[in-house]
Amino acid sequence: MQIGYTTVQRPTDCTPLYVDLPGGVCNCPHWGYIFEGAITARYPNGEREDETAQVGEVYYFPAGHVLIYEEPTKALELNPPEELETLMTAVYKKMRDLGLAANE
Repeated sequence: MQIGYTTVQRPTDCTPLYVDLPGGVCNCPHWGYIFEGAITARYPNGEREDETAQVGEVYYFPAGHVLIYEEPTKALELNPPEELETLMTAVYKKMRDLGLAANE
């Protein structure tokens, strides 16, 4: 597992960042803990109910979701390295295509 610390400066819907991934969803499962803010995992295929993790909560979001940061957020996250690399390669490419800086 790879450990990361995610910080999001403002409310962010990641839907446009996932459009080039299969099914337009994140195919990396995430385990984590919310220090500040909140994260909603939306499941477009309808197989799961949307779920939100808030301050002080641990979470598991299986593959097949779209992440939505409701507010500025800080979270510790554990991810399988190969799936995370595939995800982040696509996300960073899409951010460059959209003219967004990686820290936005």
